Amino acid sequence: MSAYLAVNLCVIALPLLFSFDKRVAFWRKWPAALTAIVTVGAIYLAWDSHATGAGHWAFNPAYVGDLRLAGLPIEEWLFFVTVPYACLFTYECIRVYLAPGRVPFMRPVLAAAAVAAIILAFLSVGKGYAFLAFSGLFLVLVFYLVFLPRLTEERSFVVAMGIFFLLFGIVNSVLTGIPIVTYDPAAITGLRIGTIPIEDFVYNFIMLAGHLAIYRTILDRRSA
Repeated sequence: MSAYLAVNLCVIALPLLFSFDKRVAFWRKWPAALTAIVTVGAIYLAWDSHATGAGHWAFNPAYVGDLRLAGLPIEEWLFFVTVPYACLFTYECIRVYLAPGRVPFMRPVLAAAAVAAIILAFLSVGKGYAFLAFSGLFLVLVFYLVFLPRLTEERSFVVAMGIFFLLFGIVNSVLTGIPIVTYDPAAITGLRIGTIPIEDFVYNFIMLAGHLAIYRTILDRRSA
């Protein structure tokens, strides 16, 4: 078993096991979760394939298997299933167990982040990964502010994102620390938190924000 496959299995093991908890009953929400995972996963696999081909990042052959699809290790395909699944499960647990509430200052915070993102995108022209990450962050933040402003103020959303970043930091520290994934210095800003390029945190936020947007939209329409 490759190290990357082991990481994937560790990520999804407990969320999958506890999906049948009677109170959370995440298994009942599998159709919405699967729709989000497939939709965002298709976009991210295209981005991943492009970035790998362009040399923005690469996978250390010592820690991935030989099986590849569209130029990507099969473990990378699984990453776009296991991580979103675990995060959507975590989000659903938060919605069930955390008392409802709002965080009204999130809209101006996200608006300021959107301005910072577009500035960083312009400053990162020529740095492939950084430019795509900051540009994508700007687009996602604007989408949320225009179409899903109330979701950004929900306490469960804010808490979930905080937990996601903590969990992502743990998982990605393994991926970048071993390292399973390596980066072209010319494609990133060089700013890191530990061993993790700052672009990876942006990449993660865009991905999970996309999953949550689709997941919640489906659930809200069903309950309307």
